[in-house]
Amino acid sequence: ETSFDLVAQIIDEMEMMEDDTFVDLGSGVGQVVLQVAAATNCKHYYGVEKADIPATYAETMDKEFKKWMKWYGKKHGEYTLERGDFLSEEWKDRIANTSIIFVNNFAFGPEVDHQLKERFANMKEGGKIVSSKPFAPLNFRINSRNLSDIGTIMRVVELSPLRGSVSWTGKPVSYYLHTIDRTILENYFASLKNPKLREEQEAARRRQQKDTKDSKSNSTTPTKPKEQNKQQDSCGEEEHPSLVTVVKPTAKPRRARLLSKGRKINNKKRGRPKKATTAAEKNKKNQSALDLLHAKTLSAVPPQDANRPPQSPFYQLPLKAQQYNSSQLLLSPTPPGL
Repeated sequence: ETSFDLVAQIIDEMEMMEDDTFVDLGSGVGQVVLQVAAATNCKHYYGVEKADIPATYAETMDKEFKKWMKWYGKKHGEYTLERGDFLSEEWKDRIANTSIIFVNNFAFGPEVDHQLKERFANMKEGGKIVSSKPFAPLNFRINSRNLSDIGTIMRVVELSPLRGSVSWTGKPVSYYLHTIDRTILENYFASLKNPKLREEQEAARRRQQKDTKDSKSNSTTPTKPKEQNKQQDSCGEEEHPSLVTVVKPTAKPRRARLLSKGRKINNKKRGRPKKATTAAEKNKKNQSALDLLHAKTLSAVPPQDANRPPQSPFYQLPLKAQQYNSSQLLLSPTPPGL
């Protein structure tokens, strides 16, 4: 069901006059019709519902609404809650003569939407339609291939979404306001004869889209002015909250900027490393070859020889000579020559 806040937003968006007629297609229990009848001053309000259970509850809502409005002494417009099918032949003329239509077509299929478009095409100039799904794209552009589309005779604007606007979800749901405007189609045919006029219309359309986008951003994301709380200094100067001093950062000298660009990271300069020279590459290859040869030599030594302690320097001397140290051997007399 449509919430009270959403209906109040729709009422604020549209200026309903005394000669307007309001119709809710698929009115359910009739709460939208009753709220609009109590808040505005239109000529008449209609609600039509096909399902039996909501239509039965709508009869009870009708009685309770009249009773409590009379109890509090409030006035309301004339309204009618009916049980029927808004796609029937009877409602074709009634829809065509209606100035404001509300339809929650979020759950409608494409077939029902297509039949509604055929009926909306017969509405009077300036007629308004509020729906939960757009009947034409927001950025619709008329051309020779879509002249039969409903978007050629209506302007579509998205209303700012509200959180909790419907009963089946707590997320914001957008509603769309369609306004019947057949001058779009007339201007298109006029622009075919005058190319300059077509360019002017295209520029006007772009400006309108930009204004719509700006107004939407301002309404959905309001910004709060920053409070400027500045203390008085010892001299007792006057406060100027409206004046904001903008301090621009000082520009670095050109040499400092160049040095900062070439600064090192982890002792390495930025950018791709330079290609090594031919001599350096050759020395590197020779060193790697020597390392590989050394590794192979070590791997060829038997494991028992690798773990054997170094041999004594006197292994070539006889056993008697090995009992003396080197100093005693040097001090002994030299044998006579042969």
